[in-house]
Amino acid sequence: MSEPKGKLEMTKQRSPRRSPAKILADLQAKMASVSVRAAKSNPNPHIQRLQDALADLNGELAQHQRGFSKGPQSFDARIASHNRWVMEIGKARDLANASIVCLHGRKIELQREIEAVAKDIANGLEVSDVEIDEIVRVASHPSPSLVSAQADFNEAQALRKGAQENEAGA
Repeated sequence: MSEPKGKLEMTKQRSPRRSPAKILADLQAKMASVSVRAAKSNPNPHIQRLQDALADLNGELAQHQRGFSKGPQSFDARIASHNRWVMEIGKARDLANASIVCLHGRKIELQREIEAVAKDIANGLEVSDVEIDEIVRVASHPSPSLVSAQADFNEAQALRKGAQENEAGA
């Protein structure tokens, strides 16, 4: 088999030899590095104090870096969790407002019905149990805005609880 034309032939090149001065400089640098490493591992009280201070700084650094992790205690996860709580609390407030409006309306309507039934009784008219049952049924029927507010609250609560279960299972 012949080599295709145009293909360059690879040549073996030897690296240039190091001079004795270069070899000596490299060995001195290595010795200096080893002596520094030996001094660090030596039970010298000055080195130990500095290493203790370094360990303290590393501990503080690790403590502050934890918040930037990806886990459930990270800043982002905690903010998202609290935002779900805030949303749920807002929906609970909306539900309470809608309930108050609805209940006041139903209360006023029931008071009107009580007045009307009292007048009928005072005038000697017969009031049937069916009429009273209907008045009570209408008075206990929630308004569409209350039903909507309840659904919004239930959804916000389920979102928060579902996220908590996911975080606990992760």
